[in-house]
Amino acid sequence: MLRQVLIVLKDEERATRLQDALGDLHTCALLRAPSPPDALEHDLRSVQALVIDADALEQGHAEVLARWRLTEPPPLVLTLGESPSADLWLPPGTPDAELALTIQRHLHASPSPYGSLSEESVVVLEEGARRQDFIATLDIETAYLRHLLEELMAGRLPARSLRQAIAPMEDAARHFELTPVSDALAALSKPLRTLHTASEPASRPDILHRLPTLFARVRQRVREAQLATPPSALNSAGEGRALTVVVIDSDEAYLKRVERFAEQFMIPLRSATTVDEACYKVQTPLLAGVLLTLQPSMSRARQAEDIRRLQEASELKHLPLALACPEETSLDRVHGLWAGASQIVAKPVSAVSFSQIAQRLAISRRAHQSCALILDPEGDFASEVARHLGEQDVAVHYRPDASSIFDELERHRPDLLLMNAELPGISPFDLCRSLRAVPRWQDLPIVLFSSTASSSARLAAYEAGADDFILSNLSRNELLARLNVRMTRARQARERADRDVLTGLLTRRAFLEQLAARMAEVTRHHRRLVFAILDVDHFKRVNDHHGHPAGDRVLATLGRLLQDRFRIEDLRARWGGEEFVVVLVDEAIDTSARALQRVHDELCAMQFEGESGRAFSVSFSAGLAAYPDDGGDAEALLSVADARLLRAKRAGRRRIEIGRGPPQSP
Repeated sequence: MLRQVLIVLKDEERATRLQDALGDLHTCALLRAPSPPDALEHDLRSVQALVIDADALEQGHAEVLARWRLTEPPPLVLTLGESPSADLWLPPGTPDAELALTIQRHLHASPSPYGSLSEESVVVLEEGARRQDFIATLDIETAYLRHLLEELMAGRLPARSLRQAIAPMEDAARHFELTPVSDALAALSKPLRTLHTASEPASRPDILHRLPTLFARVRQRVREAQLATPPSALNSAGEGRALTVVVIDSDEAYLKRVERFAEQFMIPLRSATTVDEACYKVQTPLLAGVLLTLQPSMSRARQAEDIRRLQEASELKHLPLALACPEETSLDRVHGLWAGASQIVAKPVSAVSFSQIAQRLAISRRAHQSCALILDPEGDFASEVARHLGEQDVAVHYRPDASSIFDELERHRPDLLLMNAELPGISPFDLCRSLRAVPRWQDLPIVLFSSTASSSARLAAYEAGADDFILSNLSRNELLARLNVRMTRARQARERADRDVLTGLLTRRAFLEQLAARMAEVTRHHRRLVFAILDVDHFKRVNDHHGHPAGDRVLATLGRLLQDRFRIEDLRARWGGEEFVVVLVDEAIDTSARALQRVHDELCAMQFEGESGRAFSVSFSAGLAAYPDDGGDAEALLSVADARLLRAKRAGRRRIEIGRGPPQSP
């Protein structure tokens, strides 16, 4: 039976496009209504999802929303734009195809927890991994239930909404045979139905009084399930050692509000009213990142200096950063992109928005952590290793078997593979040989472990390509020493191979490998990408007139500027000679051009000294191409960007060409 989706969007053209995108999936029956009141003309009992503009939902339609919520079962309310009344919201600019797939996934997916903030926890490849991922995110899901329960107790939320959130989580727990968790959730859900249908108002206080105790039992069962399971990527630093977010804002009342959000979602938080105070609080190895509120009265130069100080104090090569602005503007996006912010958000943030910000910061942070992948069917040794490595800021990912080993390696790109010498379904020695046959994993450190190890077993492991064979009863210090030396050497070797010695940027080979992964990701999720080629103007003249050492200083300086600017997830590389490339994800070409213009202006303002002592300055030209508008693959984007770079040079250099109108110049 087809699920019915009711579209209530003021933009008729957008509504038609979404209707076409959903129609292409052949999984939904579609209805249309021009406004929320008109939606009541439809039989909402047969509607499973409503798609509506957030502003339309908030502008005087509380009664209509209440009518929707009273439908049994209540439909999923999805808004374009953030809304506290929504079950799920997406940014207004979300592509139609992505929006359609999101609706389809929520209507047709197998049981999965409500409100999951990590797409990776949903897309899993085998049942064992699915169960582990679900358990790993249970604390986030439970925190969301706590938030809804508090709203219910305060009279701001109907019992139906909390029951609706519990149902898929209960189904998923039962699906994964977590009976204590599913039973506790069922016990919490039962009085909610009674509360909704209670005809005697006098009984309401008694029912409400029971709910906190029932919820506490849910949290206890969730905690027991997680303690019985080896840590996963979402809390890889060991039990209770989730990554910390530092929030900086001069408004103490606002900080108190954000602290409550962090408590609701069990996110470790440190707050500060000044950057000076924050510089002490970012000095933790368990830092996820920083959420900094920009002060409108502060100059851009001062803001950049504050960000530099935070970066330096954190002692992180790449500090994940989110900027909060009283009102998000195009200029804020340009400044944020230039400053290296992965996220630009509007202030004030909501509870759910804050949890999403924290999750993205943690994902960015873990992308630059050392990483270990452990295969262990028992899980006991994996838990011990995760605890010890977590103390040293190493992300640990766990799988009970090798059924999806190649997918897991591609997904996490670990610095170490640690596996039990007794794996179900496959010989670890055969697995070693298989990995060593793949060029990408020939240098991956592989360490086997067992409670006992004969000399013949050790010899077989080394002959198969393993780097070490350790006993699971090793002392903590010896265990860490043997694992750390493997990871450190692997990282150093990769850095030497992937980084240009002069500029510190990616080499052309490493860039192309990472670009292929970025292109696959943006293609799969219908995201934007900008490809830029930069060329130092008259560089041959610099070498001829001022000497090659001076030319090297120019290239090294531009490399440092590109490395210090932009975001962690953006790619920068030395393309060859005096050419550089930059790839920006989820940005418009105009915004990217303005951010590059800032880097250009910084470079032009610098003075270099030649061999004769004479000072000189340099500039660069750039050509940009956007996916998907200018090409559907890396080769096409490179061709377009290169042609636009040539156009910029022919137009007089010292400018950026994006393909519309005259080239941009200072």
